[in-house]
Amino acid sequence: MVGARRLLVPVAVRLGAAALLGLALVNPDLYIAQHNIARADASSVPVGIDTHYLGELSTDAYPALVRLPPDQLECATRYSAELGDDDWLAWNLSSEYARDLLADRPPVSAQIRPVPCPSGS
Repeated sequence: MVGARRLLVPVAVRLGAAALLGLALVNPDLYIAQHNIARADASSVPVGIDTHYLGELSTDAYPALVRLPPDQLECATRYSAELGDDDWLAWNLSSEYARDLLADRPPVSAQIRPVPCPSGS
């Protein structure tokens, strides 16, 4: 019994590290965005894309979001606080990559009439 207790902490630490590494490799926000966009594209029923929900995902989802039409992309990224001017303590690679992806696309909100975004359900 004493030997089992001695092994518990190292095994628990290794399992926790493996779980975190697995989540980092899977990138759940990107998977969710890709899955929701593909499901809406493949649907024969005119189901909209919930841009409000997609906008609540982290910047890890932006590689999928930039494939949306400009008005839907604007709705999904309109309220993203993660793309603000970060100080060096808040900087991360995902936000930097998202900024680069959006840099080439002109903002739709710069047009004369604002894009109406449906509210999330």
